[in-house]
Amino acid sequence: MEKLLILIFFAVLSLLLAATGVSYRKKSKTLSGYIAADRSVSFFAGAFSSFSSVVCGFSVLVLMWESYNGGARGARSAFLYGAALTVGLFFVWRFMGRRLRIYSELSSNTLTLPSFLESRFKDRSSVLKVVSSVVVIIFSSVYCSFLFTAAAQLLSAASGMSYSLALFMCAVIVSIYILFGGFSAEVFTDILQGFIFFIVMFFLPVYMFDSLDAGSRFLFENDFLSTLNFFENSEDLWVCIINSVFVFLGCFGLPSLFSRFIAMKDKKQIRRAKRLSAIPSAFCIVLVIVTGLFLRQFAVSETKDISVILSQAIADPFMRALVVSALLCAFMSSADSQIMLLSGIMGNDVYPLFRKDADDEERVTVARAAAVVMTFIVCLVSLDSSADISARFLYGFSGFAAAFAPVLFFSMYSRKITLRAAVASIISGTVCTFILWFISFSPLGIFPGCVSLAVSAAVLCIVSAVDRKKPGREIINEFARVNEIMKLR
Repeated sequence: MEKLLILIFFAVLSLLLAATGVSYRKKSKTLSGYIAADRSVSFFAGAFSSFSSVVCGFSVLVLMWESYNGGARGARSAFLYGAALTVGLFFVWRFMGRRLRIYSELSSNTLTLPSFLESRFKDRSSVLKVVSSVVVIIFSSVYCSFLFTAAAQLLSAASGMSYSLALFMCAVIVSIYILFGGFSAEVFTDILQGFIFFIVMFFLPVYMFDSLDAGSRFLFENDFLSTLNFFENSEDLWVCIINSVFVFLGCFGLPSLFSRFIAMKDKKQIRRAKRLSAIPSAFCIVLVIVTGLFLRQFAVSETKDISVILSQAIADPFMRALVVSALLCAFMSSADSQIMLLSGIMGNDVYPLFRKDADDEERVTVARAAAVVMTFIVCLVSLDSSADISARFLYGFSGFAAAFAPVLFFSMYSRKITLRAAVASIISGTVCTFILWFISFSPLGIFPGCVSLAVSAAVLCIVSAVDRKKPGREIINEFARVNEIMKLR
């Protein structure tokens, strides 16, 4: 009965998401409509969908696991990482949103990150577009594959179906609504899934507290009170602060946020969205960390998949089905933004390199096909269910941070950044991320991405300083024009 209830919930959720995608088909007939919703996204849709796509998966796979695995010590780290993610999300909307929206429209009305970088630096050779496209494809695939792995492991453990079948079903659902509805469907389904996740997480700690006996409640209260003592171990505190700064800065390099800035209706909507973006994130992160502490008081099987652990801790069949559905929403809402990124880049950036005279309709068709093909390529990568999901998930985040955070931020606020510096920064950040993760370089518990991000930023500044080919008059005039528009209310 319990497994049947989970399957019923999953079927209803699947039908709802698929129907949403089909309903948005008419709004995704053009390339601009498919990739950027014809730049018509409202402040609420943009802000809440950014919470779903960035925070939900990260909060479960990284923050809840850190809290559960490390107890009070891990919860302190999770609070700092969560605060950094929340503040980072707000600052990205505050300092990058409007400027990127204006810049992308002035720079040949670009719709994707690779096209924007090519237009921003006036790269006639398309080297920057190719390099950035390859990097996004690599790290989006990695990032997405472990979200699919987490979703499939959870669905398999909760419903009794095989891991391969669960993985296939999750992939089919995501590919259907991306295939038909494009970015509009992604945003709407992210809002829906984020709302389900938020509501369930809001009531879950109350349910778990009520399920504990007096002794377990006492142990939880001790853990919680110890968590609030951030100065208990000063050495760990400094490591956590360094990692938190990395998480904060890494938000500036997330392509999924770039897509939302591009798709916003106007800069006024972005100004309103920045105030809303951090609110659900802050509440959700606290709830997720507290849930991780509660989980330590339940007898569950040993596994590194925190979502499976959480589902095993829930005794009531109806509540368990709700929790499984909410966790699936968290994973799929984060995964679909990566599939949408891959789809858009294949149709808008990669395909025209081979067929320059392709019209808008043809490129939309390629983008739709790419959504399906890339989803199942990611599934093939996800077939290994034994991977350490939390660690690998951070690997994808680190790749985006190191490759794009420095070049995106400095290109918005400095006209002195050169084309060669941008290419060198993206390549150095990517290569450094690969090397450090391959050799498992993590001194004193510091994230390898911290080093990669520092290397990428240093290369960007050094190459820009020594490069004799400075930005041309066209770049300088465009930069000045963006500044003028930014001053207008």
